[in-house]
Amino acid sequence: MQSDLVCILKAIVDSHGAGRVVFFGGSAGGYASLFYSAKFAGSLCIAYNPQTSIRRYISGKVREYACSAWNIEANEYDPLEYVERRAVTDLCDLYSTRQGNTVALLQNTQDAYHVERHYNPFVKANMPENSIWMLKDAWGPGHTPPSKVVLRSLLEGCLDDGAWSSILSNLGFREAEVI
Repeated sequence: MQSDLVCILKAIVDSHGAGRVVFFGGSAGGYASLFYSAKFAGSLCIAYNPQTSIRRYISGKVREYACSAWNIEANEYDPLEYVERRAVTDLCDLYSTRQGNTVALLQNTQDAYHVERHYNPFVKANMPENSIWMLKDAWGPGHTPPSKVVLRSLLEGCLDDGAWSSILSNLGFREAEVI
């Protein structure tokens, strides 16, 4: 399913002659943005409070996902094991190798769950040659996303013709580091 969507997205990008491609999402949508952006060299991924490993998410939600998306029996001992044989479920593994995209991570520092279980493991696993940038702040309790003002300025900044790294740096992003 993931590879089918990559083919569909490539056909859409090619048919429009898009010179610059941006993938955008938060939480689980951040996971999708990180995954698909890695398949498009030169693209930019904007992910806020992203999940980076399906297995490290809330176990009941993981089971629900595996059963509904993959038609796995609810009584299966480890339904994600089946999924892991058919799809990428851990972006730490993917980004431990060289990727040709640029990543802009926005992380709420008050979201301890995502910082500890998703953000930090991802940054630690990242191959140093990958272009991973971060903007961290305390946007509110728990899984609160960045404000609309922050997201709007970032998306508007992406309209510039400059290199992704220059745009991100000008917007206050820094090279990703463990929080």
